[in-house]
Amino acid sequence: MSHDDRINEFISLLAANRNRVYAYILGRVPRPTDADDLMQETTMTMWNKFDTFEIGTDFVAWGIQIAKFKVLQFRGKQTSAITFLSDETIEMLDQDQRRPEDFSDDRIETLRQCMKKLPDHGRRLLTLRYKDNVSARKIAQRIGKSAPYVYKMLAKIHQTLFNCVNREALSS
Repeated sequence: MSHDDRINEFISLLAANRNRVYAYILGRVPRPTDADDLMQETTMTMWNKFDTFEIGTDFVAWGIQIAKFKVLQFRGKQTSAITFLSDETIEMLDQDQRRPEDFSDDRIETLRQCMKKLPDHGRRLLTLRYKDNVSARKIAQRIGKSAPYVYKMLAKIHQTLFNCVNREALSS
């Protein structure tokens, strides 16, 4: 394969799968700006190591493996008081990694229904954090609580939604 063909193959695979690798990173760092930086580093490393990638194998799994090491390096360099998921939790998430295509339209609709069951304050927190893209620190300021409190509340909401979706999936 010529150099130009390799470049085109990389660009094609990255364009088709970038969002999956980025979603992995975004779920493991506290700020979207950190995720953007790590995605850029991951993409550069993927390109530098593309000669070792076997065409026809799982590009997403390969990219996520590289991203995982970038996230671990990032976490090791952080000295601030940002609350991270524990290494054990990240390992559990990695073991339970589901590919986006595993989530059917039915599961997405189930998630919507489960979100409707949340109390108003829970839906408000989710809206602020994910729809309006407000940081946990700014949410904390708005509601007069600490940032760790907001992180804990979001974690509880995530767990509630996870349990609800799985419970509904089992009952159908």
